Amino acid sequence: MKIFLRYCILIITLLSVINANSLDNKAFNEYRKNHYTKALKLYLKSAQDNDLKAILMIALFYEKGLGVKRDSSRAIKLYKLILKRTKNIKKLIKNGDYKRVYISIEALKRLYIITGDREYFIIMKRLKKLYNIELNSQVIQIDSNRDDYLILCPDAQVIALEDREGIEQFDCSLFGLFPKKMAKFMHLRHLRFNLLNSDSKKRVAILKKINKEINILIKPMIKHLEKNVIQCYVNAKSMDDIYSCDYDYLLKSDPMFFTNRAYKFEQYIVGHKLKNYKLTNRQKSILITKLKEQIANNSYGKNWKSMVK
Repeated sequence: MKIFLRYCILIITLLSVINANSLDNKAFNEYRKNHYTKALKLYLKSAQDNDLKAILMIALFYEKGLGVKRDSSRAIKLYKLILKRTKNIKKLIKNGDYKRVYISIEALKRLYIITGDREYFIIMKRLKKLYNIELNSQVIQIDSNRDDYLILCPDAQVIALEDREGIEQFDCSLFGLFPKKMAKFMHLRHLRFNLLNSDSKKRVAILKKINKEINILIKPMIKHLEKNVIQCYVNAKSMDDIYSCDYDYLLKSDPMFFTNRAYKFEQYIVGHKLKNYKLTNRQKSILITKLKEQIANNSYGKNWKSMVK
């Protein structure tokens, strides 16, 4: 009888895990299609089973106002909830629960960006260092199960293992929309970084060739991001929405964080307490026209061309 009960518990546990993964995949697919309301509903179902990734995504939706009214205070509560449920980080690392550790790091990063509280940044840095030391001490081979960014972005599997350094800085949707281009771009980017630190006599000539290829590859990605920000302006109902559009574009179009303009922009908004008000159709039309002009003369935000000197 005991064996039968254990068997039943095991089956129920497995079914709940399969169901959670299924919900998560559906939610992510809706998120990738910009169907934020549908994605949020699915993530809320997953969160009922204490799925930390679902809680992280729900917090992000509230932080950005995706499929729900923007609510920074609720986002902060959810990020803090994740930290409460991952208290013993050393134990998680020791047990190899890298998914929960990675999600904790993401929660700390978002809390730092929203609140500007440097304590979150310090804890995040310490945690990352501890996390990396543990990985290095075990000489862990990076694979699809170990590369933690794939937890949040399964489409990134198109990138070769050796080219994944810094992959988490890129907008996840790009890996699904431009798989071949992103794979080649990430490979060239990897080669470029290696060359910058080499003493090869052919270094300058090879870099010039790589930069030329990168310029060609990034054009459709930049156009995609620009198209998205224009649509974001079209959907905007208030100035707060416009600020969110700008922040999102800055974050996605400068994935290398050369100047971290997205963070600086957010700090500017907080520091200057910019007024939020509902937009009239005329005001929105003026803003969209101005945005298109800035995009046309390459003065809007900062794009990947900053990679190429």
